[in-house]
Amino acid sequence: MLIRNTEELKKFVNVNVSLAFADIEIHLKKVVKNVIIEVIGKQQYDVFVSLLPSDSSGSGSASSSASGSSSGDSEIIADVIEQLQYAEANLAMYLWTFTGGLQLSSMGMTRIENVKDGAGKKSAFQYQEKEARDHFKESGYSALDIALSIMDKNLPSFEEFGNSDNLAKYRDWETDRKSTRLNSSHSAKSRMPSSA
Repeated sequence: MLIRNTEELKKFVNVNVSLAFADIEIHLKKVVKNVIIEVIGKQQYDVFVSLLPSDSSGSGSASSSASGSSSGDSEIIADVIEQLQYAEANLAMYLWTFTGGLQLSSMGMTRIENVKDGAGKKSAFQYQEKEARDHFKESGYSALDIALSIMDKNLPSFEEFGNSDNLAKYRDWETDRKSTRLNSSHSAKSRMPSSA
């Protein structure tokens, strides 16, 4: 994954320190498999993962590992990786919001609330939860759009993507999105897979 710990997650999503990475990791894996890899291809994704700093502390930059690339290419590659990390983090949080405050047991499903004697944290209102979900989803897909656009404009730097069926899929989505926007008074639906 491009997001490997809570510190990296916090670079892209405002989360509380108490959020356990294990609680979000399953959603990160689902986003990677069902959205990111579906769009850019496994080979290109694996290249991006290999360019991350090996210390996994969240420090350093991917561009310093892009050996054999010019400094301009390294910056472009680092920008795409950052956009994909942003997408990965936000789409995982989008998925997490549906179950993050729930506890499942043999007694059924309960909502976890940290309230003691009327003080403390309470659950968000439903409209606040919906606004947060919408924000995470829109932010994630927007970052994915940006990454794909950069990759399409700089294909020599993204050989695996350029040589895959994913490029044709992306261009079809792009054409469809533009024609839908031009031919409809409604806003265009996201062109990305919705299987997150």
